Amino acid sequence: MKSLALFFAMLVCAVALASAQGYIGRLDTVGGTTYDWWSNGGAVRLLVNSPQFGIHEAWVYSTLGSGTTFPDRNMRYNFYDYSTRHWNWIDPDHMQGGVNVFTHRAGNGSMDVDSTGRVSIVAGTESGLELVRDVAPGAGILDGCAGPSGYLWPALAIGDDGTSHILMSTAGYVLCYSRVRTWCNWDSVRPLGSTAFPAYAIAAGKTAPLVCAAWLDDPHMFYLLSENRGDTWSSPIELEPPPAFGGDTVTAFSYFGMFAFIDRQARLHFVVTVRPVVHDTGYFNPSEIWHWCGQNNPAWNRIHRAGCAPEHMQAGIGYNAMYAGRPSIGEGNDGQLYVAWEQFDSSNVEPQTSRLRAGIWVSGSPDNGASWT
Repeated sequence: MKSLALFFAMLVCAVALASAQGYIGRLDTVGGTTYDWWSNGGAVRLLVNSPQFGIHEAWVYSTLGSGTTFPDRNMRYNFYDYSTRHWNWIDPDHMQGGVNVFTHRAGNGSMDVDSTGRVSIVAGTESGLELVRDVAPGAGILDGCAGPSGYLWPALAIGDDGTSHILMSTAGYVLCYSRVRTWCNWDSVRPLGSTAFPAYAIAAGKTAPLVCAAWLDDPHMFYLLSENRGDTWSSPIELEPPPAFGGDTVTAFSYFGMFAFIDRQARLHFVVTVRPVVHDTGYFNPSEIWHWCGQNNPAWNRIHRAGCAPEHMQAGIGYNAMYAGRPSIGEGNDGQLYVAWEQFDSSNVEPQTSRLRAGIWVSGSPDNGASWT
């Protein structure tokens, strides 16, 4: 996502929510990269907690500067071990933190963990998709499994039985699905629908055989449900936008803000970014973060609105971004929901790129998303 400064250290925040709009938690620098285009659309799953073992973190890695083809691009992985209270691969030179995931050029991947705490990571390579998994939680000994070729931008979710569910796109933006039920045996790829941009998300239940695939086809959002781990799927279900802006302003889903999640009670959640459209012109400022759960009444609830008067914007945010966007959602041990997103600061300008810098914001909900801190 070219909205952030070109060179930055990858930061992981172990968070305990303290107060609204306050600085919270602990920051550990676990690695570095010069590659900042991790996702074309919404956030992808690159940070996962295994409560019995530790925190898994992955990122798109390179050591090269801008204006290159990034021939060393890879996925990088690090693990915080709860038994030792340390990250496994830390170096004073943050660019050396973590371990390479693939043995050849790869990137634009995502990750998840199974019930045993083992991480799996999927990414695109020059020969096709590849799925790797660790031999044990945090071992960093990654076993690779080559997948289908001709597909891009994979998104991964691991279900209750350990099946890897994978969404992917063709170069022509046809959304497709495959799964790996037994190691290194990929199912035949099946098309699910068409998208106008690679903006999609997948979620799988950890306590139930439920799988959800969702995507945007401007201006519409659709999702499919499978109640049998991907054997069969429902017809596409369209989700109407939330009542965000009102008046003569049309509310539209943003390509840079959709994330799906299935909680421990098998309830489906979406967090999205929406943008205003006035006289057929869409705007990135202001933007709003919303949560949806079908068990709530109303199903849509607003988490946050962010924006700035245009005359106070001291720089642009770059492309493939919103003023507040790329939300993701997870569940704490206490059953509370937590949402994190990137949000730009209208007065904080990166001098090397003349673009606004962004921070990471967090909000929590104690009541399944009906209200948010």
